[in-house]
Amino acid sequence: MLNKNFHEKWRKDIEELGKKTGELEIAPPTDAKKKENFDIQMAKVNEAVKKANEMAASLEMIQTKHLAAIKAILTEVEVRC
Repeated sequence: MLNKNFHEKWRKDIEELGKKTGELEIAPPTDAKKKENFDIQMAKVNEAVKKANEMAASLEMIQTKHLAAIKAILTEVEVRC
């Protein structure tokens, strides 16, 4: 149960970060150097969100495989009993 709660909290945090990233309505600076720095920072934020979403999907896949293995073991134990 702890893992599920942690996973759900983590997923919600990631979704919230994604929403906040999408809500950024900041006008890029007019100074060329500031604009370049702004674009670099936004690219880093977008990459971080992308990686976090990939990690969440990977964690969910691993959890699903573990649950399937546990179910198979329990089924085998029931058959033997």
